[in-house]
Amino acid sequence: MDDRVQQPGKPPSVAELAAECGLSTRHFFRQFKIATGQTLTRYVADRKIDRAKQLLRQASPAIKVIAWDCGFDSAAAFSAAFRKATGLTPRQFREGVMH
Repeated sequence: MDDRVQQPGKPPSVAELAAECGLSTRHFFRQFKIATGQTLTRYVADRKIDRAKQLLRQASPAIKVIAWDCGFDSAAAFSAAFRKATGLTPRQFREGVMH
């Protein structure tokens, strides 16, 4: 499942993940929380930010490309989520890593 969540672009829907596991969405949510200690939403958000950090450690791609690659609808949505999670904008993070 981790591979599916970390693929570029939009993450899979809960229904898709539940179907792959042979569970109802409700049961999938419960089992996921028991197994990971996190909600699926928090888990996916953390994975997206982790992937963004990996990509931002490189001089390229552009931040808007990273936003799409990590499943955000826009660079603005990505920037807001990244700042909320890290306290830095994606550009500040990249500049701090590069220097």
